[in-house]
Amino acid sequence: MSLLGMICFAFNVQAKDLSKNVVEVKKLYNGDQNAIGQVLAYPQGDLELTSELIVVPPAKETGWHMHAVPMFGFIIAGEITVDYGNKGRHVYKAGEAIIEAVNWAHNGKNTGKTNARIVVLYMGVKGLANETHILKSK
Repeated sequence: MSLLGMICFAFNVQAKDLSKNVVEVKKLYNGDQNAIGQVLAYPQGDLELTSELIVVPPAKETGWHMHAVPMFGFIIAGEITVDYGNKGRHVYKAGEAIIEAVNWAHNGKNTGKTNARIVVLYMGVKGLANETHILKSK
């Protein structure tokens, strides 16, 4: 069952009924690869979804880190530049989606003039950390 299907089932809503109430639908992501071209794969185990709002002030950084699980993010305000090391950098701006790299060190920096606000959804499993901060020499 898809994530939308599970959510609709949980709220006892049928997906076909949603289309009658929606004014506009904008597809944010559709595919099977993340930001650095890795093919998406779900970790084994019991599903555990975690959603967060991340706020990064101007000129501040997330710190070098890795995700052990797939992560979807949506930039609701500002911009953030993610450094993927030898895989390059990418600037994400308000209104854009990101499927973050898995098990690949990266660092996000707010390169804009206002707070970057990012809603994220980790598609994890119970007992496995969504994110691990690491030390990285430059």
